[in-house]
Amino acid sequence: SDGNFCINRVVYPNREVKPQTQELGKVYQNIKFLNLDKEQKTVDIYNGFFFTNLTKYDFYYTIHEAGKEIVNESFKISAEPGKTETVYLSNIPRGASDTKNITVEFYAKNRFNEPFLPAGSIIAREQMEIHPFNKTDITLQYPAIKKGEQKQVILSGHDLKVVFDKRSGMLVSYIYKGAEYIHNEQGMRPFFWRAPTDNDYGASLPQKLSVWKDASYQDIKAAEFSVREKKTYTEVKCSYYYQQTDTRWYITYQISSGGIIKVNNKFEMKKQKDTPMIPRIGLRMQLSDSLTQLSYYGRGPGENYWDRKTSQFLGEYKLPIERLYEPYVRPQENNHRTDVSWFAITNQALDSSSGRFPVWQL
Repeated sequence: SDGNFCINRVVYPNREVKPQTQELGKVYQNIKFLNLDKEQKTVDIYNGFFFTNLTKYDFYYTIHEAGKEIVNESFKISAEPGKTETVYLSNIPRGASDTKNITVEFYAKNRFNEPFLPAGSIIAREQMEIHPFNKTDITLQYPAIKKGEQKQVILSGHDLKVVFDKRSGMLVSYIYKGAEYIHNEQGMRPFFWRAPTDNDYGASLPQKLSVWKDASYQDIKAAEFSVREKKTYTEVKCSYYYQQTDTRWYITYQISSGGIIKVNNKFEMKKQKDTPMIPRIGLRMQLSDSLTQLSYYGRGPGENYWDRKTSQFLGEYKLPIERLYEPYVRPQENNHRTDVSWFAITNQALDSSSGRFPVWQL
């Protein structure tokens, strides 16, 4: 009765809010915004109160393009308790955007002071997409120049130097405009492990799934490694074999002389009864500790997961990387972000919205 499981609620013991606090408020709100029709420029608003008419609240909506507000307009509604009213929205754009995400956000605020709620408090909100984000495919124009050495392959271009280790197959150095981005030669490597969570320990998963930890930390050695020059990029291919699980991982890098690297991955696993589930599949790399700032377009600004994200709206957010931590009573998985379209990791000297640095699109 004295363990951390007893405090898995929506506020911390000192009554400070948690990420779950905002989600609870969002789910419990009594005003629902439904059925956005961008062609007719209408939205349905449902009054979930039992005794309150919505005339006592102030309503407005905003429209954001790529996270930037372009419309802010108020409207009135007088729905009776339990009723739905359709509202016309004059500024909803009908035309599609080529690449930018366009969203509309609806808000309801109380007009007068109420117990525990000063005037102007937001009591209901919702975000809907008008046009989704369309990822643009980056064009690779010229291949990087290859220079082979006994243990390494060096690729170069304008203000660019990329180094691969032949034995490990890893990208061990990425220097752009004189700055090294990879720390300790630890570029992208396949990884199947993650820090165990509270529930993992309860199910003894660190022991049951340890074979994937062994595979992740084994001495990495490429089973195959090749370099070929294509018309618009230089292609580096490598593969890895994991004897513990009889699995293979294939990585293909496409490097252009301008510094853009596209990375494609393929993981092959034979279905076997005695092979345990995989904790996580992905790539791990170490970046220079000078990169301290994060910018991204996705749900935020707070932590969110696929089953707990409605309170976190799509937008462009910027924050120090050190803030990507939630101080739960017992350390556990935290500070995930969902529906991320792109992200950039920079140092303080860079303008994170200028596009002068590499941007990772997901």
